[in-house]
Amino acid sequence: MGTNKGGKARSLPGELLAVSMDMHCVVLTGKNHHRIAENIDSMDDEVRENYIKGVRSYIKQLKNYANKFKDEEFKSLINELSKFTEKYIEDTLYYEELDDKNRMEAKVYLNESEVRLTERSNALDKAVIALNKKDPAGTGSLQINL
Repeated sequence: MGTNKGGKARSLPGELLAVSMDMHCVVLTGKNHHRIAENIDSMDDEVRENYIKGVRSYIKQLKNYANKFKDEEFKSLINELSKFTEKYIEDTLYYEELDDKNRMEAKVYLNESEVRLTERSNALDKAVIALNKKDPAGTGSLQINL
C-alpha cells in the first residue's frame, strides 16, 4: 500500500483533495499570469498610442517645412518616411490585435477550464463521500496504492 511523507497510507479522499488543490493552483497561476500580461499590454498600448501621435505630428511638421522651403528632395524624403512609418504602424497594430485576441481566448479557456475541472472535482468528491458512508471506519475501500 502506498504511503504519504509521514508514512501513513494514502487515502482516496486525501489524493482527490491533493489533485483538486493542484488543479486549482495551476488554473489560478495561469489566471494570474494572464492578469499581469493584460496590465503590461495596457501599458504597452498607452506607450504605442503616444508614439503614434508623436511621430505623426513630427512628420506633419516636417511636411510643412518641406512645403514652406520648397525643397523637393526633402519633401520626397519626408514622404518616404511617412509611408514607411504608416506601414510600420499598420503592421504593429495588426500584430497587437492578434495578441489581444489570443490573450482573450486564453482567458476564456482558463475560465471555462476552471469551471469544468471544479465540476469534475465536485463529482468525485461526492462519490468519495458516498463511498465513505459505506466504510466510515476507513477499513480499506478508500485506501489506495500509488
